[in-house]
Amino acid sequence: GEHEAGGRRAAARAAPPRRLRFDVSPELGAKVEAARACAAAEAAALDLDTATVRSVSASWAKGRGVSLDGVVQLSFQLAHRRLTGGLSSTYEACSTQSFSHGRTEVIRPVTRESAALLQRLEEGDAD
Repeated sequence: GEHEAGGRRAAARAAPPRRLRFDVSPELGAKVEAARACAAAEAAALDLDTATVRSVSASWAKGRGVSLDGVVQLSFQLAHRRLTGGLSSTYEACSTQSFSHGRTEVIRPVTRESAALLQRLEEGDAD
């Protein structure tokens, strides 16, 4: 099928991606390399830990009208809560770049309802 804006068909006709080459001064090149090295060092210094909330699944979300994106947001909020001991009502950046197809994501502002659900998840009760 075709998307409203012809997304699939337009993508099929699009030229394949090609590497962009930039001509930069040696000074700028050195700064870019220093920034790359700094970012690599920061990434290497990160710790990764995982947690499983067995009571939450795709069928759990579907049965409650929660989108899978909503489940991901709840997981970010739960991780933030576990790391900091609290919740934030601000638009917080978080990076998923270490994962396949990862990117910079955001932790959406917390609502009373999501805070209550997170509390119940911590207690092992997702219903």
